[in-house]
Amino acid sequence: SHFDPESNSVVLMCRDGNINYFNPYILVFCRHNHDLKCILSGKSAKAAMFYISDYITKMGVKTYEMLSLLSRAV
Repeated sequence: SHFDPESNSVVLMCRDGNINYFNPYILVFCRHNHDLKCILSGKSAKAAMFYISDYITKMGVKTYEMLSLLSRAV
């Protein structure tokens, strides 16, 4: 990893393109999946907010199950 003075940002070294950014301490002590991402723009923050709210409010019944129940009722 290194600091790029032209873009004024930190460029993180990635040895494997299939691995996302993670913190080994969070992984060990909290024992859950996580993906660290710096959100600097309003557009990215809005997208993250919508993703989190959709995830929190997702239905317990899957869409295909709901459609199957609706088709039987009709």
